[in-house]
Amino acid sequence: MSLSYSLLACTIALISSRNRGLPGPRALPLIGNIHQLPTEYLERTLAQWTEHMSFNQVSFLAGDPIFATFFRTPTLIINTHRVAREFRPRTVLMSEIMQWYTTVLLPYDSEPRRKQRRWIQREFGDKDAIQLHEPIRRRETYRLLLSLMREPKDFIAHVKRFVASILTEITYGHVITSLDDSWFLLMDKAVQGTSESGSAAAVLVDFFPMLKFIPVWMPGAGFKRHALKVKQDVQHATHMTYYAVKEAVAAGTAKPSFVATLITDAQQNGTLIQDERDIMAAAGTIYAAGMDTTRIVLITFILAMVIHPDVLRKAQDEVDRVVGTDRLPALEDRDTLPYIECIPHCLTEDDDYHGHTIPKGSTVLTNIWAMTHDEEVYPDASAFRPERFLGMDAEAMDSTDPRAAVFGFGRRSCPGKYYADANIFMAIASIVATLNISKTRNDKGEEITPSTQFGSGQTRHPPEFTCTIAPRSQQMMDLVPELLGNLME
Repeated sequence: MSLSYSLLACTIALISSRNRGLPGPRALPLIGNIHQLPTEYLERTLAQWTEHMSFNQVSFLAGDPIFATFFRTPTLIINTHRVAREFRPRTVLMSEIMQWYTTVLLPYDSEPRRKQRRWIQREFGDKDAIQLHEPIRRRETYRLLLSLMREPKDFIAHVKRFVASILTEITYGHVITSLDDSWFLLMDKAVQGTSESGSAAAVLVDFFPMLKFIPVWMPGAGFKRHALKVKQDVQHATHMTYYAVKEAVAAGTAKPSFVATLITDAQQNGTLIQDERDIMAAAGTIYAAGMDTTRIVLITFILAMVIHPDVLRKAQDEVDRVVGTDRLPALEDRDTLPYIECIPHCLTEDDDYHGHTIPKGSTVLTNIWAMTHDEEVYPDASAFRPERFLGMDAEAMDSTDPRAAVFGFGRRSCPGKYYADANIFMAIASIVATLNISKTRNDKGEEITPSTQFGSGQTRHPPEFTCTIAPRSQQMMDLVPELLGNLME
């Protein structure tokens, strides 16, 4: 996400009495700083605010946290890796109206959250555990490559099926072979409905929680009508998938999966009744968190290769030199493919930060866009230069590796980050090894350069674009189906 945030309600008394002297733009009575927010690309405005050296007569270092108020909600805006790691963070729209009962939205100290995170961490959070899913990852990667070779114009659909199939099989034991699959349609409807809830009113309900009580028939309540529809879709998707696996477990026909294991364990422990809701939620978290983000990364990678053919050539040279042409890259090759490795690349109590009191109930906005465009950390940040990330370690303290930010911070970081990272690496390395990607041409034979203007929103999607995708050689055209056939035997 380019702008991830957790939003909490607060009283006017807290605003007036607790945040005086904090650096930030001057606020107007009642509305605070809401009038200064743009309708699009919010992250850029928040980043620009930190370029000023003084707000409210308080000097501070550029890039340090700044404070704003949006209606009655005090908001701490974080634009740097360093500060984000020092804070720990209520989303009204998703958790209270849509009722996404997921690991990432539950209160930090709640038992359901700890239980769900423990399950996900056990299955996906260990670097060794991801090896258990390697056969599925390889099979789906080869299917993706074969689809891209045979129907290159439908590359977006192929990427979407690739991600969905890995997620549903490992989570539920269900294999998706096409985007017409009933499971995919059901779950994707819930995820897409959630991501489309980006109207101004929908955003405001997180800043001004009382809006959730307005009647659905009132003008301006379209966000609530939409959210209630998404709530139905979320409940339908999480219940249908769970009960399908539960029935298969009872019949002895369930395929190995995250949900089947949890159901079996709970039955043996006599805790299934109290664990059912959490099992549904943990499974829904895996799909919802992984689907859109992984797909966007892979589509963005293809776009980057169209715009920067020199980067693709360097990556292909590295694969040819390290892996050769008789096989495809594997996870164990990762340490020897450093250039490819570089390509993808709110508060619950009062807090104090360097002498400034941050009131309980404050919203915390972690502006990941600003972090990854910090010119002091990444000179000429908008330039696509993968080699700038050589030698970076996402696990190191105070790391400037972008992966240290995109998976979240501290104890709120994504428990499935190694799993998602492995899927992305395998797909990208294999595409580099087998395919050429280039600009397409119009009727006059002129190259069409795609736009790189990403959409605005909480999750920024790449623009629609066309490109030419073709096998690098006849050898690769023969190798991919052979490898896939071997896995299917």
